[in-house]
Amino acid sequence: MHVVAGLLARNIDVFVLDADAVWNQDVLAYLAGIRRLYAPEIGHEQGPDIVGQRGSFPQALGEATLGSTLCGGMIFFRASPAVAQLFDVIAHHMDMFEYDDQVAVNALLFQAAGGQQLAPLRKHKHNAMPIPDHWIWLTPSENQDLSPTALHLNYVDSRQLALARVIPSSAKLGHEIVMRLQANITVGYLPHSAFPRRCPTEINSDELVAIHCFGDTSSSRYNRLVALDLWFLDSSP
Repeated sequence: MHVVAGLLARNIDVFVLDADAVWNQDVLAYLAGIRRLYAPEIGHEQGPDIVGQRGSFPQALGEATLGSTLCGGMIFFRASPAVAQLFDVIAHHMDMFEYDDQVAVNALLFQAAGGQQLAPLRKHKHNAMPIPDHWIWLTPSENQDLSPTALHLNYVDSRQLALARVIPSSAKLGHEIVMRLQANITVGYLPHSAFPRRCPTEINSDELVAIHCFGDTSSSRYNRLVALDLWFLDSSP
């Protein structure tokens, strides 16, 4: 996280990608398309500050609360002042987030918007929490019966980008470090249909951009890739 924070502080965008994420299309071109498409809505020509694959961890912010979290294994950080500030806080306080980058990014964004303090995370696995008023959804509701603030993101059924704006709350809860976050951050959640985190039984190659949903061992990853016709090397690991 110190490396990411250092790059952002030097005005260098960062794209974090796990080695077991397989590209079916050009992910960078897809991100550039998001920037062009949503820049007018966001009000900034460079597009969202953070764009990531949908995940479910930490569970307290995943399907129980927001519906999805940002997956740390496929995520883009724009070198905006707001994101650089976010990572400066994270890099110096990783102990508060169990030394887990995915916990840190999701929990700190949620707390910055005035949400409930989450540490220690692993004691909040399945308890749903109210979405703070300073967490504003910018895209059309995926669940039309809910208000923009109360929108619950689809996860595996999502087929469109979802945008949220985190507005630092003057009544932040939790640790004093959250008070250091001053600027708005726009966050984009990629559609699961194009960037699956839970492996589908079948692949729509036209819709699939990149897949990152395999097991915890090299053999399980290999077997899943072979089954989905996504292993392109001549030998097994």
